Amino acid sequence: EKNPDKIDWKYLSGNSNDRALGMLEQNPDKIIWSCLSKNTNEGALDMLEQNPDKIDWDWLSGNPSIFYPKKLT
Repeated sequence: EKNPDKIDWKYLSGNSNDRALGMLEQNPDKIIWSCLSKNTNEGALDMLEQNPDKIDWDWLSGNPSIFYPKKLT
């Protein structure tokens, strides 16, 4: 967080940690959407819902979180 110039945004986009997602939300221009599409964090899925034109459908279709969400509505 202190050295954003050294962040590998590809790996951060796939990181399911809540802190990682917070950093992505603050830097949406740095998101690697294909990696975010396979991210299993519920927050990542929310970000994808808000940006459907950026979803990598191949990666999303293999993401188990879309089939078994943590919260049921």
